[in-house]
Amino acid sequence: MTHRFLFMATLLLPLSISAASQAQNSNSLQQLLTTQACVRCDLRNVDLHGANLQGFDLQYANLQGANLSGADLRKANLIGTSLRYTDLRRVDFREATFGGNYFSKANLSQANLSGTNLRWSNFVQANLSGADLTGASLQKTDLTQANLTNTNFNGANLSGAKLYQAKLTGSNLTETIMVSTVMPDGSVNRSGVGISIMR
Repeated sequence: MTHRFLFMATLLLPLSISAASQAQNSNSLQQLLTTQACVRCDLRNVDLHGANLQGFDLQYANLQGANLSGADLRKANLIGTSLRYTDLRRVDFREATFGGNYFSKANLSQANLSGTNLRWSNFVQANLSGADLTGASLQKTDLTQANLTNTNFNGANLSGAKLYQAKLTGSNLTETIMVSTVMPDGSVNRSGVGISIMR
């Protein structure tokens, strides 16, 4: 009897943990929408597509796997926010504050990141195709194996960035600053400047 009880408890434990996690997730989402702030909150897999989150405080929140496609995140505080595997297509990030962010495998296709400071961010295997990064600060950013097809880097600073095995077809690198930038083929660009269009 004792063994049977332990066996059943073992089966039910993951379900109870999952239910508790979902409840916490729901509470965090409610807090965010009510107070416009949710620091260090668990917001994994939430659906906020098209939401107006302009100026919201999401410092160190976990938004892994969330759907934020088409959302307005202008002037939002995203310092330390985890955005791994997140759907960020067409998101407006202008004037948002970043710091130590992870965008690995996130979908940022056609996102507006113009003028943002993304130094030291991790975009490994992220999709940034068609994104606007004009004038962005991308020093020491890791863009290894990222999809940068038709991405606009006009006037951006990519000094010290890693573009190893990244796809740069059709990308605009006009007036881009490249000092010690690791290029897709593994070579290091020491010229200090980018080129007009990658073919």
